[in-house]
Amino acid sequence: MSRSPQGQPVIFQAGDSDQGRDLGATIGEGIFTHAASIAQGQAFCNDLKGRAAAKGRDPDEIVIMPGVTVYVGDTDAEAREIERDLQTRDRDFGRALAELGRPFAWHDFRQYDLDAPFPQEALVFAERGLVRTRYASTTLRGNLGLPVPENRYTKARKSALLRL
Repeated sequence: MSRSPQGQPVIFQAGDSDQGRDLGATIGEGIFTHAASIAQGQAFCNDLKGRAAAKGRDPDEIVIMPGVTVYVGDTDAEAREIERDLQTRDRDFGRALAELGRPFAWHDFRQYDLDAPFPQEALVFAERGLVRTRYASTTLRGNLGLPVPENRYTKARKSALLRL
């Protein structure tokens, strides 16, 4: 059996505790985070990549994947009012399901039976140009810009040869 083109699955990690950051710095390749500001996001990135370097890892082989929340209004004041409203009002499931459609041109997901298989919605989104249909690489690892790890058996053979 031949090796996967990406070598091994990409290891994702999410968690902002000290233990979570250490885990990400030790083995993570894609690190999810959510920072309230650009400065906090940069501090997280610098901390995590610094921890990785201290553990002997190449910090450039870690992709930080920040989550963002965007509030849009005609003015900054209106956007901030929308943010306050969304954060303080009672949230019910129907409203949350409606919000799910926001990144998909406000598609109404409430129309689907939640206990049934999901319809082929991705095809509709692709036809509308809302999702990618082509990628630069054939693997997730390649599209994230991560290198293919050396095969552990090849690495062991090389080490054994060097000891001879």
